[in-house]
Amino acid sequence: MRFARFIFLAAGVVTLNSFTAEPWFNDAWPLRRTLIVSDVVQGGRLRPIAYATVPTLGKCNSGATDFRVVNDAGKEVKSVVISSGFDDHAIVAFDAPKKGLYKLYFGNANAKAPPFPLEPDAGVVLEVRELGEGAPNSWDEVQAMIQKSPMVLGRALWPQLEVNFNPFGSWEKGIYVQTATVDFPVDGTYGFQSNAYAASFLRVDGKLVVDWPGWHNAKTRKPANQRQLELKAGPHRVEYVNVFNAHGACLAGWQKPGDRGFTPIPVAAMAGYSVAQIGPVEAKNGALVPDFNWQIADDFGLEGRMMTSVQFIALTKGKVVKWDFGDGSVSFQEAPIHVYIEPGSYTVKCSIDGQDAVQNVAARPLHGHKGKQYEKRIAEYAAIIHDYPTDGLSPAACFELALICHEATRLDDSKKAFRAAFEKGYVPKNAEEFQWLRELYEMYRDGGQFDDAIWVCEYILKMPHSDDVAAMALNMKAEIQYDFMNQVDAALETCKSVLLKFSTAPTDHVRMAYIRMGEYAMVRGDRPLAIKTLDEAQKADKWRKWTGDIDVTEGAHELNYTQYLRAGEYEGAMREIVSWEWKTPTVKLTGQTRFLRGRLYLSKRMFKQSLLEFDRALLADSKSAFADEIYFYRAIAYENLKELPKAKELFAKVIKDFPESNLAGKAKEKLERLK
Repeated sequence: MRFARFIFLAAGVVTLNSFTAEPWFNDAWPLRRTLIVSDVVQGGRLRPIAYATVPTLGKCNSGATDFRVVNDAGKEVKSVVISSGFDDHAIVAFDAPKKGLYKLYFGNANAKAPPFPLEPDAGVVLEVRELGEGAPNSWDEVQAMIQKSPMVLGRALWPQLEVNFNPFGSWEKGIYVQTATVDFPVDGTYGFQSNAYAASFLRVDGKLVVDWPGWHNAKTRKPANQRQLELKAGPHRVEYVNVFNAHGACLAGWQKPGDRGFTPIPVAAMAGYSVAQIGPVEAKNGALVPDFNWQIADDFGLEGRMMTSVQFIALTKGKVVKWDFGDGSVSFQEAPIHVYIEPGSYTVKCSIDGQDAVQNVAARPLHGHKGKQYEKRIAEYAAIIHDYPTDGLSPAACFELALICHEATRLDDSKKAFRAAFEKGYVPKNAEEFQWLRELYEMYRDGGQFDDAIWVCEYILKMPHSDDVAAMALNMKAEIQYDFMNQVDAALETCKSVLLKFSTAPTDHVRMAYIRMGEYAMVRGDRPLAIKTLDEAQKADKWRKWTGDIDVTEGAHELNYTQYLRAGEYEGAMREIVSWEWKTPTVKLTGQTRFLRGRLYLSKRMFKQSLLEFDRALLADSKSAFADEIYFYRAIAYENLKELPKAKELFAKVIKDFPESNLAGKAKEKLERLK
């Protein structure tokens, strides 16, 4: 229905100009727009009532008391404003006994509300109020609570007596007040039920049929949750109130005569109304008035996320259209879809041929998705937001932008947004969010951005942290300094600081720093110290009480590593290497795990890094049983780096020094090919 609405508008803007010659309703009203009542209907059996959601351009009175609806004969019809003042949208209901064109007049600063407003008997209106103190134990108490909670957070037309999340405020607390006209299909005894996590009440024609007071769990079985009532077929007024302080979701159900159980009261049972479509604004003096409209297109509310996709359309035709969405982003499309990462009220400016229309737009999840696959929606959102300028976004918005881009595998955009969030001071709220710092570190590390990876380590150290987190961050820093930047002395000092500051902390990261120092001793030429350190790390009782801070695996590590490598599962392969070194630190003395790292980086086409690892493997043991493999794979790396003389020299060395190796034949083939 929503999509069709905007298609109609896009076509209707052109043709509606022909109606500007119609007589003006009243000279005191400077503005009007056309309302089109057609076949677009919401709900069940149609009533002669239409609703229109109207952009006000910020020019209507408080409460839209200046709204007047006039039919095609120039006569005012009964109307009432359902919602106004929450942004520059207003919802108006009006008598619409026939299809066709109506006019909505507004902008009269001196106008008061019509003396005889319409009392619509169609549709569902949802009102959300702030939650006051206490828990209601009766219908009278909930009414008193509503009176003491005068802050109305929002009103909207709603499909049925069901709310999945609060569209106007906190998802954890508030008061829903829903009013509806429901068409009951037959005479008979009806049962009623409410499914909610907290206090809910339902009245039919002023009679209380669901009385479920206090704070409680939805699974609690209470007779008050189900009542029966004798009703005649036809329309009945239904009021449904849900007061919640934990989770704002509720659903009203019924059991019709002859039914075996309860079912949700469907949309088709709600008294139907016409959905009036709107035309561009007209000025009484004939001047061009820049004009635009918008509506919520899609959101992630059902997934517990606060992002909102909003469809905008320029109603005034012009050669140049520019949008400023109020969050630092702009567009030059006539009808753009814009994603707001955070809920809020945004001042949106649409410039049409040099003239500006400025309206406040409330962006907040409303109904959730429309059946579209989650992954597809994530990709669509990421395609829109990936290049948003982060300067105008809050730290939380930058963090959410990073999450969406990461899910859509836009990793460069994700890194940029994470960095912006943390540079703006975003502090992870829990352990799950903290893991994204680790993820950012790994993205920088694997992307060769080593200074940026160290920045992440330093950022963690500046945050409020425990000893184990600090020791972890220093180990991460040492990994970059030695493994990737080959700065042995700097890495040694970093690991020394772990032992100096956190030697008594109950964390495996202290042992990890000690193992690293054993390898650094070997690299610096002090093999006796390396043997002593790594042997002690492996066997001494003080190092054998591990806390589980390091993720280790069991089994044959080399075999598992090979399987992971063949499958291209590089994270699993590296996990096997680290686990092997963790449980048997003395393996570092053989160079075998450094050789395995070299193979892994070779597979990832990180050729320079693979050469560094192969050199370290030879430094640990130049006469190891796998030396032939080291020289062969070093030659492969040089070949890929287009350093062919070095590649030839190494292939020749494999042939000469390892004639019995099964790689000698392959080396000969390679050498012949390179010649």
